[in-house]
Amino acid sequence: TLYGTSPMNKTIKTLEEQGYSMVAGINGSFFDRSTGIPYGIVITNSILRSGGSANAVGFLSDGSALIGDPTVAVTLDYGADTPLVLNYNKAMTVQNGVLLYSQDYDTRTKNTIDGYHVIVRPVGSRAAELRLGQSLTVEVIGMVEDTKSCSIPEDGFLLAIANDTAYKSALAALKGMVMGQQMTIQVTCASGWENVTSACGGGDMLVENGQVCTDFTLDSAKKMAARTAIGVTNDGSLILYTCDEAGNSDGLTLAQLAERMLALGCRTALNLDGGGSSTLWTAQEGVLNHPYDNRRFDHEGERGVPNCIVVRR
Repeated sequence: TLYGTSPMNKTIKTLEEQGYSMVAGINGSFFDRSTGIPYGIVITNSILRSGGSANAVGFLSDGSALIGDPTVAVTLDYGADTPLVLNYNKAMTVQNGVLLYSQDYDTRTKNTIDGYHVIVRPVGSRAAELRLGQSLTVEVIGMVEDTKSCSIPEDGFLLAIANDTAYKSALAALKGMVMGQQMTIQVTCASGWENVTSACGGGDMLVENGQVCTDFTLDSAKKMAARTAIGVTNDGSLILYTCDEAGNSDGLTLAQLAERMLALGCRTALNLDGGGSSTLWTAQEGVLNHPYDNRRFDHEGERGVPNCIVVRR
């Protein structure tokens, strides 16, 4: 599930127990440390597991990669003039409007504030799955009021909004839904991303069209820190990169990281979660770098992370 985190060594062990022959891996998305929920998109097996508006890296069935802004949007057409914008599989706050949950999130929402919930189920024989560039018709089958942690149905979705939401009209829209009402969930994305089979969100672009980027939004962009990045070269090769802020390494600023990715031949490159999350694993050596977290130690000093980008034979 999306909720919670896992050290990379544990993730790799789980994949190997499932019969995969692993080669290498790095940590992936930025995430909420209190819940483990990633900020950007997550896609596995061509199914959207979590939404988000951040830059991302996506992989096609042939192993080639896309890096950039997937502009994924999840909306609900419920019969009004304007569809509702949905935040898919994210923690509830008073500021983030209408949430949509599947069991990819967890079996319950585990929110800390009271909300109003509408239970919906796909019409016909469709599975409760969202895919980029596709729509899904759902039917209202129940409501749950004034609940913090609400059960998420196995065969459907849960619409939710905080009781004290800043979006009162959206709350009224959910409260106005009735049993048996049919609605359409639409998932749109940038051209080319509809064919992505797996993806995770990242942060600032480091290299675009063979040029280093300089306009960074990350608050630690100018600090020397441990970093993780992913890039694609002109011949389509994938670069997985990690630097430490430990031992003989002082870390890198984002500007220095961008220069480094360009020097490695990247035509595009993306900054991933860094600091104590930075982890690089190989089959020959295990965890190669020295991930360090002042506040929490997990397996062999690793910080638990929400997802990893892994390479297998």
